[in-house]
Amino acid sequence: MRYERNKRFGRELLTSREVANVLHRKAVQVRDSANEIAGHDTGEYEQSWSIETSVSHSTKGDRNVTQLTNHSLHASAHEWGKGAARPLQRALDSAREEIPE
Repeated sequence: MRYERNKRFGRELLTSREVANVLHRKAVQVRDSANEIAGHDTGEYEQSWSIETSVSHSTKGDRNVTQLTNHSLHASAHEWGKGAARPLQRALDSAREEIPE
């Protein structure tokens, strides 16, 4: 028995609306978790997220990618400041642990 990869099917799958929806739902989950970790008095932080999903074209092939960004002025202080809670990093780490191998 020999396996031959179907490149067209792989590209169609990785660029499908279904995969984009899964990525978007995971980004929403990470955003919500980061907001919980950040704690109270973070209204601007909580309201400053954007989630963008697009198709990335690379030499390894086309695929959906989702970018989660916080545009608040103090987002970097939450992540990298002295004694920072690092809410986004912790939320991402938690989300990675939930992905089955």
